Amino acid sequence: MNNIQELIHTLRAQRHDFNNHISCIYGLLKTGEINVAKEYSEKLANQTSEINTILNIDIPIIAALLNFKLSIAKERKIELYIEINLPKSIKIDPVNISILLGNALDNAIEACENIANGNKFIRIKMYIEKVHLIIKITNSTNKATQEGTGEHKTTHPDKENHGFGLENINYIVNKYDGLIQIEEEENLFILNIALLIK
Repeated sequence: MNNIQELIHTLRAQRHDFNNHISCIYGLLKTGEINVAKEYSEKLANQTSEINTILNIDIPIIAALLNFKLSIAKERKIELYIEINLPKSIKIDPVNISILLGNALDNAIEACENIANGNKFIRIKMYIEKVHLIIKITNSTNKATQEGTGEHKTTHPDKENHGFGLENINYIVNKYDGLIQIEEEENLFILNIALLIK
């Protein structure tokens, strides 16, 4: 509910600011500040594109969760790329998809925060392939896996209350007779998930 309210707030804020943005661009063009107007327009277009991508997701819980995580990623200077192609309804409990995505994105954000210098990004892909919901989350990293499956491994200083992310993800994957695969490449951590939804 908090995530949905945050999404609604973002939309209202954008609508409220729209006239101000148009006035600003008009003023820049009128005074001949073409390059400044172009930069301003590009920045505004990028912000609008991000929220439009989320709005095009027909599953409210996923749209709300991604909007919330997008705001966190922005605050922490992490680029978030979203590529989602899902039908209006899928046979998965909203609580379960929230647990899965929430834990996966929290882990990815934490991994990016541990990068001192370099590109910080998270790429999310979700789509249906036959009878499976496919989720692929790729994030930049400069370390080995932060958490070992079922082993409570973590780099977080509060080890007693952290390290459960992948365990919680595994619980949901098993619940849907799914598969999970982790790939590690140079400065990349890739989480592949397939959930049986039919």
